[in-house]
Amino acid sequence: MFSTPRTLFTAIVALSTLVAAAPPGRAGPAGGVSYHPPVDAPVTDPFRAPEHRYGPGNRGIEYATEPDMPVAAVAAGEVTFAGQVGGSLHVTVRHADGLRSTLSFLATIGVGRGDHVDGGQVIGRSGTRTHLGIRAGDEYLDPAALFVGATGGVRLVPTDTAPSSVAEERAAVARWLAERPGFREGTADWLRGRALDAAALSSSLGSALDPTGFGLRTGLALVHRFRDRPPCTPAHAPVAVGSERRVVVLVGGLGSTSGDAAVDDVDASALGYRPEDVYRFSYEGGRTPDPTDRRQDIVATPYTASDSQADLVESGLELAALIDELARLEPGVAVDVVAHSQGGLVARLALLELDAAGRTGPLGAVVTLGTPHQGADLATAAAAVRTDLGASLTFGVINDVAGSAIELDSPAVHQLAVGSGLTDRLARSRVPEGVRLTSVGARGDLVVASNRSQLDGAANITVPLVGLHAHEQLPGDPATNREIALAIAGSPPTCESNRDIVLDVLSGRLVSETEQLMAAGLFVGGATVPG
Repeated sequence: MFSTPRTLFTAIVALSTLVAAAPPGRAGPAGGVSYHPPVDAPVTDPFRAPEHRYGPGNRGIEYATEPDMPVAAVAAGEVTFAGQVGGSLHVTVRHADGLRSTLSFLATIGVGRGDHVDGGQVIGRSGTRTHLGIRAGDEYLDPAALFVGATGGVRLVPTDTAPSSVAEERAAVARWLAERPGFREGTADWLRGRALDAAALSSSLGSALDPTGFGLRTGLALVHRFRDRPPCTPAHAPVAVGSERRVVVLVGGLGSTSGDAAVDDVDASALGYRPEDVYRFSYEGGRTPDPTDRRQDIVATPYTASDSQADLVESGLELAALIDELARLEPGVAVDVVAHSQGGLVARLALLELDAAGRTGPLGAVVTLGTPHQGADLATAAAAVRTDLGASLTFGVINDVAGSAIELDSPAVHQLAVGSGLTDRLARSRVPEGVRLTSVGARGDLVVASNRSQLDGAANITVPLVGLHAHEQLPGDPATNREIALAIAGSPPTCESNRDIVLDVLSGRLVSETEQLMAAGLFVGGATVPG
């Protein structure tokens, strides 16, 4: 994976039948730190170590809490993470013995990173369930064995007590969420529809490779494309850059960082933007740092590749906040958004947030580049992985064609998959009234097949870019920058010839159906391999 969390301890878990119960108020079983339950509520699911990584189990204790119950720190320590991952709130505390406790599915949080908390101090309020997990490095321990009065014990050998970064702590929570039963259900339901068993896989394979079946589906797609041809701008027509001042927010994709993103290749200067009017969204909130330090108007925060793979709903809220702040600082100036790949879904989530609050007024052109509006088949394949071999193969394929390192277990990858809760939600959502959205795909995109980038309610265009790295090269392609310029000018996309339309549809369906078969094969194959 791209980001491997620092191993903090080597955990040696041993049952001690000779240890008497410690009296209340004395040191608990782990390294002199007293651990206590976080809530006064019944346990609905105790710790159950899974037989294998995605097997059934529970890496902690789940409590049936009433809404708005106080949730307390299980022991004294320092808050290393407090925030949202996977659409829910979590707090992680590092304790003096090096263990980290995480309280999950909170309704509200009352602490922040860097705060010191005492054992028993309220750190938030509960929802209808609360989960406690305790880990040494990447190893999850049974919290009940640590509580004061427990008859078992855990003996730890510390190797590194350095604090983790926000990204590392967020990634640890994200991995735990991804391993929970039910996290993959939306994607798995779609996969089961294509491949319930080996026989279904064979049928699916035969259907996809059958020239008649493929030809019929492609023919229907062509009929729709030719029948519903929208207004367009002649290919020979020049595009004038207006003199009106505008600002633009660039949004990077999955695996991007604050210092390296394909969306940076957009030729903002040729599009008429002044250098000081180009902002790049940070997945940690606000904008990315400006190496020239030419402005101090909006908070600048760097982000890592792991940050870009966290919960996309949270990222959408952060982008909406940035657009709001730009509108406040630059009243009357249009705010354009150009987003690459996953960034286009983050932009759509931001649009939904702004639309719900009636704040889409400042938006000018919104352009998405290679965005999986209908879900990404490669992400579906990643979500389907059930074996170490499958993970290795899929990891290699995705990183070869994506040009960056991707964590297969990250929340974002699962949200990008076809049939996920997020893609289904966005499929039901319209483009807000008054918003001009253009979706640009690449004919030979192997990461997001061009047909997957089509979006109802948007101006859709496919540019003739092919090659192994077409996805990452899309933002810098001259044809792409022409489409961005047309969108800024309020003009329709460039007209495509009949030949181009046929090639676009054929290539898009070939890529998409091949990757669907890859996903179905990983799902079925993994289901038949023990462990």
